[in-house]
Amino acid sequence: MSDTSNIFSGFKTLSKAEWKSNVLADLKGGDFEEQLVWNTYEDFKVQPYYTREDLKSPSLVDAPRDRTWISYQEIYVDDDVQANKEAHVAISFDVGGILFSVDKQVNITQLLKGIDVKKIDISFTGREAIQVTVDYFDYLSTQNISLDKIAGYCDHDILSKWLTSGSELIYKGLVDLVKLSSKAPGFKVIHIHSGDFVNAGSNFTQELAFTMNKMVEYIDQLTEAGLTMKEVASNISLEMAITGDFFFEIAKFQAVKNLYLSILKAYGIEETKIPVMASSSLWSKSRYEMHVNMIRNTSEAMSAILGGCDTLLVKPDDRIGHQTTAFSERIAANISNLLREESYLDKIENPVSGSYYVESLTGLLIHHALDLFKQTEKDGGLVAGIRSGVIQKKINVVREKKVKDLVEERFIMIGTNKYRMEGETIEVPKSTVEMQILDGRQLLNPVSLGDLYVQEKTVL
Repeated sequence: MSDTSNIFSGFKTLSKAEWKSNVLADLKGGDFEEQLVWNTYEDFKVQPYYTREDLKSPSLVDAPRDRTWISYQEIYVDDDVQANKEAHVAISFDVGGILFSVDKQVNITQLLKGIDVKKIDISFTGREAIQVTVDYFDYLSTQNISLDKIAGYCDHDILSKWLTSGSELIYKGLVDLVKLSSKAPGFKVIHIHSGDFVNAGSNFTQELAFTMNKMVEYIDQLTEAGLTMKEVASNISLEMAITGDFFFEIAKFQAVKNLYLSILKAYGIEETKIPVMASSSLWSKSRYEMHVNMIRNTSEAMSAILGGCDTLLVKPDDRIGHQTTAFSERIAANISNLLREESYLDKIENPVSGSYYVESLTGLLIHHALDLFKQTEKDGGLVAGIRSGVIQKKINVVREKKVKDLVEERFIMIGTNKYRMEGETIEVPKSTVEMQILDGRQLLNPVSLGDLYVQEKTVL
């Protein structure tokens, strides 16, 4: 057998300067910055190649990472019996978590009939999320199910509702939920969304920073209400909305784990793992091109998994403005299954380890997001920034640039990108760019990119 210990010994190691010299020769006088460097919405200058020399911003801390992820499916509860049937169908698709969206009172026993809650994560969202969570814990007691055997979350992100609607900031219900779930370490009740910022048009730095500001707001409010820092930290879960920028999304999911660990460490909390869910964003979806949405969902799910998400909620491709079908729900579940069973993405602990590009992006996002986070806290925090309009203005600057680039076809997305006929000009109305005003406060206005066209349906 031949000796392969020095298999690469014949290859000369090139410095970054030597790489650039060769590239410049190939450009034959062309401008390197203009032709090959990409300027992002974070004002990052993305280079055409990366080497070890680019790793100047190492991760702040070592973030925990699991090999696999739990697939979720959302079920809207209009009828308890029908929702239970849909849950069983989802479980037959190898879904490991069910998110029940509940806007009215339900019979929890009927809703969970035949479901082994020790094997399937059970979570709740919607207007009745608090009450159904209370009912769920009563159900667990009557069934003699140990609270340390369950997992899931209650989606009661009151800051999210306040950011996007006229709801009030009342934390008492959340305090009661934390006390209720104190003996259920796998069930989280402080569920924090990043989608409010993503769907309003933020860049990645803003999404990460403002989500961390949101987390700190919860920590401060709930500890002031009498909860301990440990009680609060152990009840947090994050839900990061996924968009179509493949490599930035990978870096984002790696960065968020570094950021939350660093922030918790500042509060004196060590080695607390916060579960990070990845969910389909509204921003990157078309209202009329369902098959395009399917492709985008697949790419987005892959980037979230490679980035290390703990749970994954792929929303059906016809969810925007349509009644979802059994087919679209099956496809949404299958995306996760295919990435696990046929792409083997659960077999390697960190598939992107050693990628100079991704590691460089991760470092940039960590440090830029941390700077923006600190500045926002210095200025009074998330709530103060929203009330003053500073945060909305920062997001709106990015949003308007994205809209302009999209209309001018400089914003490239997976799938069908041309939304207009040859020679036809489409104007973007100001009402889709400006944010809604309520009681003197600008709301974050969620929107899909497809909605930014005046007549998207007629010109496709």
